[in-house]
Amino acid sequence: MSIVKDLEKLSKDLIYISETDGTFEVLDWSDAEQMETEDDLLMYLNLPANTFIRHGEVEDFLKYMGTIKDYHSEERKQMAKQYQQLQVYIDKNLANPIVFKVGEIEEDVYIVGENPDGGYVALKTFIVES
Repeated sequence: MSIVKDLEKLSKDLIYISETDGTFEVLDWSDAEQMETEDDLLMYLNLPANTFIRHGEVEDFLKYMGTIKDYHSEERKQMAKQYQQLQVYIDKNLANPIVFKVGEIEEDVYIVGENPDGGYVALKTFIVES
């Protein structure tokens, strides 16, 4: 199975809960030559250089949804386990993973890593943080 197919399977039905519930889309960026900085992402997406963007650690981003709390429903606990599996997969299979958040308040979020098959792969979701 390819990295893209694996990520599609692992992120299927996952929801990132913020002020909206964002689903995930897997993006095959096999034509991307470099995706290490905010400028790399903005250039690849053809966004203006003054677009608000920040980056962070994948683990920090996924930890919020991957932490199981006593008060969570069984469904929410299952989702947390799915997030934990996604984190393990990313750690094992993608080189130099990073999270980019594009926008203010309403943000497109990209979890980007080097695909061992060449180029890059990204998981994209949408969050609202006010």
